[in-house]
Amino acid sequence: MINAVTEAKKNSRTEFSGFIWKQGGADGKRKDTADEYFDSLQQLISDIRRDVGKPNMPAFVLTYLSDEELNKLSADAFGKRAHIGTVMKAQNRAAREIENTVTVHHGSLPLVDAVHFNHEGQVTLGKMTADAVEAFSKKSKSAIPKELSQ
Repeated sequence: MINAVTEAKKNSRTEFSGFIWKQGGADGKRKDTADEYFDSLQQLISDIRRDVGKPNMPAFVLTYLSDEELNKLSADAFGKRAHIGTVMKAQNRAAREIENTVTVHHGSLPLVDAVHFNHEGQVTLGKMTADAVEAFSKKSKSAIPKELSQ
């Protein structure tokens, strides 16, 4: 990704205005990676902001459920990804603790297989993300909801 950023900077007057993150499923398979997820995400956001020269660039973290929704689930609700709840809580925590970071809760979307969104799910996720970006850009930082749900 940083190679692409470097190349874009060389070839155009690129303006970096935000970062969208949708990842974490594999980290939910192992307790150690799930437990480290928040620190890794915080470092990633910091590094990207530094590398593009935008220390306050907004970050949008896409995840399934809010902490409140996660707390209603049983411990065995995640199957092979037994620690994905820890990852999602870390993603939600990012909105509370990392400046200019917003968590977007997309809930369940249509899948093409047991894990990946189908076309409809991808389009819906894109629209939800665009709505979050628009809400962020329209409001002052203090008025922005830190976690957005559909």
